Order: sequence, then structure tokens, then C-alpha cells
Amino acid sequence: MLRTGMRLLSPVLLAGCIVMQSGAASAEAPTHMPSSSEQAVLAFEAEVMNSYNGGDAALAARHYATDAFVFIPGQPVTRGRASIAANIVRFMQDANFKLGYKNERVSVAVSNDLAHTRGKLQVTYTDPKTRAARTITSNYLLVMRRDPQFGWQVVEDISF
Repeated sequence: MLRTGMRLLSPVLLAGCIVMQSGAASAEAPTHMPSSSEQAVLAFEAEVMNSYNGGDAALAARHYATDAFVFIPGQPVTRGRASIAANIVRFMQDANFKLGYKNERVSVAVSNDLAHTRGKLQVTYTDPKTRAARTITSNYLLVMRRDPQFGWQVVEDISF
């Protein structure tokens, strides 16, 4: 039953991420002050999540690199921005769709061109069998690459 719901959500879990707090991103109190690079990555991650909840599929898809992929257990890998965009459109057609997250870690390479974040993810959607709203929780890992022209972009969105 979970696999059926996950199949419908595969692009959404992409952006992978969780703990609903009025639809806004939330981070635990850091043990250190985030560097400006870490702050930029956290702001980008929040922008990705907000674009999903804002209903603009084209904007949400633009956060992904053209060669990005999304991996959700039990589902085929979604490769490339066009395929990811098509899945995002499907998710946003669901009136119950909502994505939330709680970031637990951010790491930026010394070169400042690669980063990853990870944490808890929560997705609400309409169960196709019961037609009732259903919420699932998971973990996520986002890998980002900074493009000189376009800024940060998601290259790997993994839910597990």
C-alpha cells in the first residue's frame, strides 16, 4: 500500500525533505554558527521546498540540474529535469499535496561548488485507494552543485 502512494509521489520526495511547520523550512539549532556558504545552501534548500508548496511546478523544476536524478525506494529512478518536472506537475495536481522537512545537517565542500543536506521529510498526498489525505515520513539527502551561471542546483535527490 505504501508503494502505491510512493509511486505517485516519486518526484515529490525528491526534493526530498520534513517536519511540517506551517509549510516553512525549519532547522535545529546549530552547534556552530553556519558559514555564509552553509547559510546560502540552507536558503536554497528552503527555496526548493517552498517552490513545491507554492504550486509553481516550473519554478520547482528549475532548482534541478539538467542531469539531476531523484531516487525513492521501490521506484524507478527519475532522471533529468524534464522527467522530474513532469512528476512535479502530477504532485501539484493533488489538492492534499504538501511537502515539509527538518534539516539535520548541511555540509559545503571547501571548493564551495558542492554541498549536501540531509534530514527528515514529510509528504502529504491523497491516497489513490481511500481518497483520504495520507502523510508519510522519511529521510532525505540532497546533493547540490553550484553552477557559475545558475547558482545552486540539486543534482541528486534521495529519499530513504
